[in-house]
Parts: sequence; structure tokens; C-alpha cells
Amino acid sequence: MPDGTINQGQLLKPPVDISQLPFIEGGTAPVQLAEESPKWRYLILSGNECAADCEQLLYTSRQVHIRLGEKATRVERLLVTTAPLGDEFQQMLQRDHPRLRVVQLPEASLLQLQRQSAHEGIADTRVLLVDQQGFAMMAYDNHHSGNQLLKDIKRLLKYSYEK
Repeated sequence: MPDGTINQGQLLKPPVDISQLPFIEGGTAPVQLAEESPKWRYLILSGNECAADCEQLLYTSRQVHIRLGEKATRVERLLVTTAPLGDEFQQMLQRDHPRLRVVQLPEASLLQLQRQSAHEGIADTRVLLVDQQGFAMMAYDNHHSGNQLLKDIKRLLKYSYEK
């Protein structure tokens, strides 16, 4: 058995099942990730507003998504908030992050997800890498570079099947 790992993100032990969380998109439409096509997902956890740390993670994840090229269709980015965002911020997201999905999660569910994905050395505003079955398996924050996120997702895409 190998002693170490080569992943750049912090492994979550155990992985966190997010497939049954009560996500809402567009204010009222429930999102059932378990029923959608299997994709790798970046969940950007921001709470009730997207501050500077969140905006930096959005930028980093967008750059990683662009650099995936033709494999970008196998990865999805979701911004998770506890309340709908302001109109001005939504317009900026549509302009600067066209493939980003914005979903809401009740505050209690988001706090539970943050507790379950807490990792020493990872900030509260973080990115969770979710596998195709709906398990959050790695955590990143602004201490991780885009190259580190890219290296991990490319390796995972290489060794996972596309349906």
C-alpha cells in the first residue's frame, strides 16, 4: 500500500454524500443531483453572500473549467448560497461565469455540509470536488492554485468513465 497520495486537494474522510441535499435553483425549482446525468462537480460554498474569497474561488474554478477544453462538458460548477443573490451580482455572474449554476441550500443544511467537509487548514469558503455518484471527496480553498485543481480533475477524468 502506498504511504502517501498525489492529490493536491485535501481528501475528505469519509466522503460526504450530497446527492440528497435539498438544493433549489431559480428560487423554487428543486434540484435532484442524483437524477441528473453523472458529472464531476465543483461546489463553491459561500453562505448567504459571495464575498472576496468566494469571488476568487469562482475565478479559479472558471479558469480550470476553461483549461479542461473538450473535457469541460464532464464537469459542472455550482455556487451554493443560502439566499438568492442580488440582481447586480447575478448579472455579473451571467456575464463572467456563463456556465455556472447558482443553487440555494437551507442554512441548516449548508452548515451541516460545512461541518462534514471541514478539514484542518481549509477555510470556511471552500470548493468541494464531488464525484459522479454525488460524494464530496476533496476540499480546496484559496490556498490552492488553479493548477492544483486542474491536476486533480484531469487525473480523475482520465480514470473515470463517461456515460
